[in-house]
Amino acid sequence: MCSEVLLPAGQHSDQQWKRLLHEGQGNEYRFTKLRVYTRTNSSKSPHLFAVINSMCNSKHHGQDHPDFCYVLCAVPGDSKCTGSTRPMVNYLPPVWSTLVTILQAWPAAGRYNTCVKPVHSDGRSVYCVDQGTPTPGYVRLHLHASCVVTSSISRAMTGEEKCVLLLMDVGRSAGALFADEYSRILLSTDAVVSNFVDNDIIQKTEANTLALPSLTGESKEGDLVSMEGTKCVYCSFQSSFSPYGYVF
Repeated sequence: MCSEVLLPAGQHSDQQWKRLLHEGQGNEYRFTKLRVYTRTNSSKSPHLFAVINSMCNSKHHGQDHPDFCYVLCAVPGDSKCTGSTRPMVNYLPPVWSTLVTILQAWPAAGRYNTCVKPVHSDGRSVYCVDQGTPTPGYVRLHLHASCVVTSSISRAMTGEEKCVLLLMDVGRSAGALFADEYSRILLSTDAVVSNFVDNDIIQKTEANTLALPSLTGESKEGDLVSMEGTKCVYCSFQSSFSPYGYVF
């Protein structure tokens, strides 16, 4: 049986819980004095169960994927978590896919892991390329308000610094990717990254270069495009100058 643990904001600074959030994936943990918050199922919480199905090898117990789980809540100052070096018995390590493979995968409701190079961000979306992105082209990642984005990740998303991001448990919808509260975004320089992905994938992703599609009559609002020659374009920016052209 799988469970979701809700962690109050004040608990994030506690070293035990901080370690769990940063490097607990795939390891065995023991929790004490958690409170039962509710019970949910795959119909009520499809995003949660998509993550469970991508990480839990239920066939290890000769059963199908679970169709319900308990949502538990940590109580500040009372609930505890203790980790060990033993890996989870039924844990499925991340499977890494290219952006193009993810966009063509079926079913669309699954969860995916990919290694990308960010080239631009408008705060709501991140434009990415990887080792398999067609040229010219890019893939757009929508950031839900519930997605946790640290200040270092936010800076990296602008594309001004050369870096590679690991997108873990991202979803797919309407031909684009999205990151929500169940997704995890890591810098390739993070020490914990070596537990999840080979350095060869990171190097190939970092070597990719961006080639933007040209501005055409089929360009849509929010597209990232390139323009050459003499053109008459009206742009309205609400923030600092960006080296990329938007379609309005």
